[in-house]
Amino acid sequence: MAVNRIPVLKRCRALGLEPMYLGINKKSRRTKLHMGKKPSEYALQLREKQKAKFIYGVLEKPFRNYYNKADRMKGMTGENLMTMLESRLDNVIFRMTFARTRKEARQIVGHKHVLVNGKVVNIPSYLVKAGDVIEIKEKCKGMQRYKDIQEVTKARLIPDWLDVDQDALKGTIKELPTRTQIDVPVDEMLIVALYSKEFINDWRYFACLILKSQILRSLRFQMIRSTVNLLLSHSREDMVSHLVILLEELCFHHFRVQQ
Repeated sequence: MAVNRIPVLKRCRALGLEPMYLGINKKSRRTKLHMGKKPSEYALQLREKQKAKFIYGVLEKPFRNYYNKADRMKGMTGENLMTMLESRLDNVIFRMTFARTRKEARQIVGHKHVLVNGKVVNIPSYLVKAGDVIEIKEKCKGMQRYKDIQEVTKARLIPDWLDVDQDALKGTIKELPTRTQIDVPVDEMLIVALYSKEFINDWRYFACLILKSQILRSLRFQMIRSTVNLLLSHSREDMVSHLVILLEELCFHHFRVQQ
């Protein structure tokens, strides 16, 4: 399994992120280099994505899968993405103050110390639902590890969407968090803009391959070629409707060839 071994404070300094959002009380005294250089639009979008990945400890492939799933859900894609990241089991353990950091919470889940609705769950990326009961195993509650954790995290604020009994190491998901309840300094709209740009570039590449095809140069495929040209000149939302027309034309001509 891939592990991010970059020093935490060094990464926080590069992303302009306070270590407190990771549950770390340290602070770097070094100043970031090239402070006067103005970042490009792409650099800003990329930095927001890297901040979200670093905070929640998610690599690129699962992060893209979260985005694709959030894009298919109803509502705002950015808000859906942040809600899904916040609903990860390792993050919920961190929010419930059962762990000092998300990395420690991931380890606790992997060691099978966590029960979800009375059943052991050892998948850190497990997405909790409203009404789920999260607790530490009874035989693990007396460990010195959790006593040390409670001493460090007892003053930490617990989000409103959680109902937690810190002494019993048990909590309930009252509701899934909204964007206003997530105190993470990430501009999710820049992440959506970054992935939307990549989506359009992928379709432009696909459309260019179609236009270069020798088979589609004949007159009977003129409608398909004109539809592809429309794909190249429209936004992402318009691409969907034009793509439907393109697929209909392909099916129609395939049927005629078979006859």
